[in-house]
Amino acid sequence: MTALATPAPRRVAPARVAQVLLWLSALAAALAAAGGVGEVLASAAASRFVELWRVVGFATFALIFAVLAARGRRVPAGIWFAVIANKVVLTAFGLAWSASADGAAAAMWWDGALSVALIAAFLLTRTRR
Repeated sequence: MTALATPAPRRVAPARVAQVLLWLSALAAALAAAGGVGEVLASAAASRFVELWRVVGFATFALIFAVLAARGRRVPAGIWFAVIANKVVLTAFGLAWSASADGAAAAMWWDGALSVALIAAFLLTRTRR
């Protein structure tokens, strides 16, 4: 009588997890950009450029996250560090100003989540097989 071998559970590659995190980040940034267009159009002349700058920033990060998702390990570490540093700094200021600046608390949560996702994705893309 032979024992039936149970197959080992399938392991998800760390790079695949990183890719999912990055594509979700790209989608969130793209949705934020699209959602901000109405605010740009409805804003007063005094704040219109700042609102546009914010929307363009969301769109730029959506593209950067997509490149990181598609190219992962092939993207120089310096690009990863710049993107992560941006999100960590925004998280820190969002925390510091959350009680006194409109939108800072919400930005703190979004940028904090992106910081965690980016750091995890960076580490996952750097693991050895």
